[in-house]
Amino acid sequence: MATACVTAMTDQVARIGYVCTLPAYRNRGYASQLVSALSRDMLAQDVTCTLGYSNPAAGRIYNNIGYTEIGQSLILVR
Repeated sequence: MATACVTAMTDQVARIGYVCTLPAYRNRGYASQLVSALSRDMLAQDVTCTLGYSNPAAGRIYNNIGYTEIGQSLILVR
């Protein structure tokens, strides 16, 4: 139905990614629940959570959870 995971982690920061929901299960709150649970687990370990998005709907989900936008994510591909 839906997935989300920690894609990279140090002792201070965790990157949450691969957040997706199958089309038939969208708009039911699954992505919100997964990202929220992962974020709570990381925060309980005193780890700062980060994530990036390109989909405005995803941005609304993350803002509703409590994430604050502080800039842009960039990638350099060889």
